[in-house]
Amino acid sequence: MLRFLCFSIALCGALVGCNTTSTPPQTPPEKPSLPVNTSWKIDRVAFNDVSGPSESLTLRINTSEYLLEENQPFSYQALPRNQWASFGIPAGALSAVKGWWAGHGQTIYAIKSENGIKVYKKDLDEQAVIPPFELVRVLRPADLYP
Repeated sequence: MLRFLCFSIALCGALVGCNTTSTPPQTPPEKPSLPVNTSWKIDRVAFNDVSGPSESLTLRINTSEYLLEENQPFSYQALPRNQWASFGIPAGALSAVKGWWAGHGQTIYAIKSENGIKVYKKDLDEQAVIPPFELVRVLRPADLYP
């Protein structure tokens, strides 16, 4: 009987020590995502009847400004979101703009990533095959990427 009692106590101790419930590993809380406000600043530098427009294009991200194109021969305008798909711009983009004049143009968009705001561009010619977008800059506004 003593042997049975010792065996029972040992078995109970082993079962208590083998607790099968475990707490899931703790994942660090994500940093809150700061809002990203973008807009385009389009400056008409010059215009004449022979050569057409000359404009500069600046991307505003929250409180920062980035000159992307300077004195380009295009007439720029912000591209409405409902037209993005037809221009090949991803739905997750922050903002997009297009510029065009006399058979030549550009399409530019900005999209947020882990390491910065990526700016993609493609140059267009009405007589050429439409090229893919190319990454041209990665911007790191201090208020978004400290």
